[in-house]
Amino acid sequence: MPGKETNLFGKALADLLSEKRPDLRVFYDHGNPKKPNVGKIYGHVGERPAANTNLAEVDVMVANLENKILLLIEIEEEASLGPKKILGVLMAILLSEKFSFKKQEYSITPQSLFICAGKSNPKGKNARKIRDVIAPRVQNIAETNSKLRNIQYVLEATVEEVIQETMQASRSLLLV
Repeated sequence: MPGKETNLFGKALADLLSEKRPDLRVFYDHGNPKKPNVGKIYGHVGERPAANTNLAEVDVMVANLENKILLLIEIEEEASLGPKKILGVLMAILLSEKFSFKKQEYSITPQSLFICAGKSNPKGKNARKIRDVIAPRVQNIAETNSKLRNIQYVLEATVEEVIQETMQASRSLLLV
């Protein structure tokens, strides 16, 4: 089932933060949309999300009570995260001006972090290309043309390692 690990990750992060950081809210995709914090998270341009302004979807978003985004996460579970896939994800995210969840808008701040996570042999040619060629260029684009300026990559050989490292990065950022 696509998104199974992402669903478990989102639930685990939500459970952790509800206990340790009640000032934060976690929203995630790939679960039961009847739950109040589960559903589609859209990145969009303009004042309101709509079919013609939505540019991206992310798997997880953490925001504070003032609707400021601390963390956005995209986890690629299925295929290997190669250059073409990662560039598509990154550009859609970087072009988004705001994110929305169930008609509520959330703002990107200079402190917001985007974690792009996926399977890729950490010592393989795709991971090297992402680290050495794509990441510096995307960072340059982000710093000059995007509200979202902080990007971190998690590239691991298995989806289990991707989830584990993404959780560690999330905990470090959120101080839990």
